Amino acid sequence: MPMLLGFSATHAKRSLYSFVCGALMLAAPEIASAQATRAATAAPPAATTAPPSAVILELATRYSAERYMGLWYKVGKTEIPSNELRTRERYEMLLRYDGAVRVIYTYYLPLSNQWKRVEDYMEPLDKNGSTFPSGHRIDPPVTFRINRFGNLLSVDYRTFAIDANYQWALVKGPGTGSYFVLSRSPTIPEPLRRALTQLAKRNYPDMGNLVWSSLEGEK
Repeated sequence: MPMLLGFSATHAKRSLYSFVCGALMLAAPEIASAQATRAATAAPPAATTAPPSAVILELATRYSAERYMGLWYKVGKTEIPSNELRTRERYEMLLRYDGAVRVIYTYYLPLSNQWKRVEDYMEPLDKNGSTFPSGHRIDPPVTFRINRFGNLLSVDYRTFAIDANYQWALVKGPGTGSYFVLSRSPTIPEPLRRALTQLAKRNYPDMGNLVWSSLEGEK
């Protein structure tokens, strides 16, 4: 009799264990489904947007004629009737023996499919409107004056900010509303565009919107 009782107890334990395991196996898919549903309906983590990289502008404290020479691309400008149809604008500046600057201005007219070339001579002037030797360094801004028809007509271009490494320059052109950005490369990145726009606006709050060149591979 005791052996029968022991056998019955052991059999009961095995039966209970088999029942629990079977119940867990049957419930496993439902548990997994519920966990997947909770994971899918959980609120996603808040997206973090990194602020645009700031550009710290380093300005030249002295104007150097030698460093200012060379090829410049007009990468941004305010749209005014006299130049809104011109594209691929560039300036090549060459220093003359007398301190004046020979400038070769080329641009493209897409409507007529023509390239234009204009050559002029500019005299650099200091803040007081006086000429100075090419080797003499002055504080910006620097005005470049083009005299035409003998000195009857003069046109001024005021360079009011220059990069410390002479990679870009901000220029106030002749006439009302004429501003443009010169660069050593045909295009400049968006963060630098924003920084230069803010700098120009601080100097000339009434400046209109700058239109940036979108052409690649102009070199």
